[in-house]
This record gives sequence, C-alpha cells and structure tokens, in this order.
Amino acid sequence: MLVKKKLITESHIDFNQHVSEDAFYSIAIECFQEILHEYGIFKLIFEVNVAPIIFDTQIQFKREVFLGDNVELNINVIPTSPDMRKFQRIIKFFNADSSEAAALLSNGAFFDLKKRRVISPPDEVVMSFTRSGLVGE
Repeated sequence: MLVKKKLITESHIDFNQHVSEDAFYSIAIECFQEILHEYGIFKLIFEVNVAPIIFDTQIQFKREVFLGDNVELNINVIPTSPDMRKFQRIIKFFNADSSEAAALLSNGAFFDLKKRRVISPPDEVVMSFTRSGLVGE
C-alpha cells in the first residue's frame, strides 16, 4: 500500500459544497498515475507494452470532504489470480481526523497494448508493482 496526500480545491466541489463523485474518481486516478510515474512503472509499461486496465469501479461514500480539506489516499493493488493477470485496486480516502471518507474498488487486469487483449504481465511488471509497495494482500 502506498499513501498520497491531496488538498481539495474548488474544482473538486459540487453544488452540494462537498467533493463531487467524479472528483473522487479523478483524484484517485491522478494519484495512482503519479505513483506509476514516481516508481518508473509508467515508463516500463510503454517499454513492454503491457498496462493495467480497469473493467469496473464501485465508489462507496462514507463521509463528506470539503473545500480546503487535506485528504490522504491509501492505494493498494491486490492480485486476484496467482500470476497477477487479474487484480483489485483499492483506493481509500481519509479525512484529516483519519476517518474514512470514500473507498473506490476497481476490478482490473493487465492488457497487452499491441495485441489488445488481457494477458499475464511479464515478471518485470509484477516486480515493479511489488517493489513500489503498491501490491498488498
């Protein structure tokens, strides 16, 4: 599991004056991609032409998050097949008081960017995800 922190800005707020559902998703994906860049995984993905793909995402809203709040995101990838071909990505948002504000649960797999189909990822991709700390149980 890896942790990222984000400040909530006006662009994240909806007409109810809290973080909108699409903003939760956007922030989560932005943080996930930042991690892929920070650990060199993004570059590796294009070198080996294998990338994670998401099939579905469920969002559970638990507490409101407001303009100016600092949130912490816990990001975890859990293999659901022995070769990590399939996985769950769990991204949880926490308020400053450590209460869980939202949880995004995504089901995904690894995708061959040339053949355009789901495959078992090469060992170097599995190792890069594992070494980064993204892969948990």
